[in-house]
Amino acid sequence: MHTVLDAVAVDMGGSLSKLAFFEPDSGWLGETIRAWRRHPSYAFAVKEPSLSLRTKSGVLRFSRFETADAEALATSLALLADLAAEHPDAGEIGDRLAVTGGGAFKHRHTLEAAFASSAAGSVSLEPSDEMAALAAGFRFLMANHGPAAQSYWYTVDKDSMTLSARKPLDAASASLDAVLVNIGSGVSVLHLDGGPTGVARRISGSSIGGATFWGLCRLLTKYATFDEAIAGASAGSRDTVAMLVSDIYGSGYNAVGLDGSIVASDFGKISTMAHNPREPGVLRDADLARATLVLVLNNIAQISTLVADKIASSQDRGEPQLANVFFMGGMLRPGVMEDILVTGLDFWSGGSLRAAFSHHQNYLGALGALVGNKRSLEPSSLVATHVDGTLVTAPDDGVGP
Repeated sequence: MHTVLDAVAVDMGGSLSKLAFFEPDSGWLGETIRAWRRHPSYAFAVKEPSLSLRTKSGVLRFSRFETADAEALATSLALLADLAAEHPDAGEIGDRLAVTGGGAFKHRHTLEAAFASSAAGSVSLEPSDEMAALAAGFRFLMANHGPAAQSYWYTVDKDSMTLSARKPLDAASASLDAVLVNIGSGVSVLHLDGGPTGVARRISGSSIGGATFWGLCRLLTKYATFDEAIAGASAGSRDTVAMLVSDIYGSGYNAVGLDGSIVASDFGKISTMAHNPREPGVLRDADLARATLVLVLNNIAQISTLVADKIASSQDRGEPQLANVFFMGGMLRPGVMEDILVTGLDFWSGGSLRAAFSHHQNYLGALGALVGNKRSLEPSSLVATHVDGTLVTAPDDGVGP
């Protein structure tokens, strides 16, 4: 790696954006990155220290921010270029920045203008195809950082339709044919071909995604941020808002195998309320957020099942059976979102598909753009370090994530 900009990649979605960057242990580049992380201009980003990965010669680090803060990102990256220029042993700053995601096109001028007024001068954005970057990041993580970035899945209690156990998914299983579901502002559903060099093809998608949930929550509730709405949904109940099978039949619809707790109509119970649902105290914000999240994620689980069925029907009998559906994306959070996706996929697939997740699921696009930089990035420097089969975690250097 010869330039400071080669150490950074940005995935800019419609609502949320992610940073992935490599910090060498020594040399001018490592010192420059550490100085940048200390600087107030980097404070705009939400750091993810628990996700940092130790490599052979440094640390992979991750942070996220709202795409609306594109100007803050531009200012911070321009400062990074200035810090590199001020270092007495500095090499080249670089004239290209690896990016992916639709927001990188929308905010291209903002980023390039900030660089133009910095020591970097003229810098152009080097975009990676969004779906290709996602697949590249996923494959790189599974192949090189499996023990630390371990994927996981849940078993489901069929009687209560709740998660009963969380289990690790080994890297070998993760490398088989899989459906990748990227939950951003909207949703893209990809088929990742089996094998180490297989390609990812976008099969389907939906306009009902993370931004749909957040947009409806802004209309219906008083939550100020996306994460506040998710926290509210975690404490809420869909049952005061959604019409269940039991609300129609008095119990389950046993003739077709529908339990009474199944949602028959999202937001349907509001249509039968005697009181005006807009009156204060009639509906809780937490319940509205939970019902909205169920609406969005159940739709995603159903589309994922349909795509998996379509892929399976087109495969030859000799090929591996499709089993894993990996959910990922900048608007996916652990906890309640995983609960709904797991039980939803189990319901729609009849238990034939397994919902899987990765600790780095929000950063696969940014990571793919970083490792896909072929100009001067050394991919071997980003491979995990192991001692006696145990992964060495990133150290706490006192600087921050």
